[in-house]
Amino acid sequence: MIKVFKEKSLYFLIIAVSFFACSTHRIAVLKTPVTNFGKYSVVEIPDFSTSLGSSVSREAQRVIPDKIAALVEKERLFTQVRRHPTQLKEKVLLLHGVITQFNPGSRLKRGISLGIGHIGAGFVTVKLTFVDKEMNQEIAQLDVEGQINWSPSGGSIYACYDEISKEVLRFIRYYY
Repeated sequence: MIKVFKEKSLYFLIIAVSFFACSTHRIAVLKTPVTNFGKYSVVEIPDFSTSLGSSVSREAQRVIPDKIAALVEKERLFTQVRRHPTQLKEKVLLLHGVITQFNPGSRLKRGISLGIGHIGAGFVTVKLTFVDKEMNQEIAQLDVEGQINWSPSGGSIYACYDEISKEVLRFIRYYY
């Protein structure tokens, strides 16, 4: 009985600790939406831009919008979710993203530190601008920073991308 309890406790501990692999470190609404997102039927999410030049951040330029598009599409808030620019303008919400900071940290240091402090922690910061494509008017702006923390596997940049994407979805749902 005690052996079974210990095994279950160990599994629970591993699962609980793995949730700390990435967390949203900071969210700042720079401009509150001037209109509800529910009035749009299409959301267009092109690849993000950056001036950082890192090969990892170039991957992030594609992966983060892919993850946001997948989550938004799953929610069925809009009739269409487009990852590439279209000729459509009416009722189109355009989501521009700029990766303003990117630091993958050190997976080895995160693994060795066992979660003590922020040793080896990394982060990604994205500035998002929501634009009414027909009017070419900025309607909202958001800054989201995901932080890569310790996990048994050392933490993953992809978990950070997931958290950023989830925060963007929460923002869209809140103002839908």
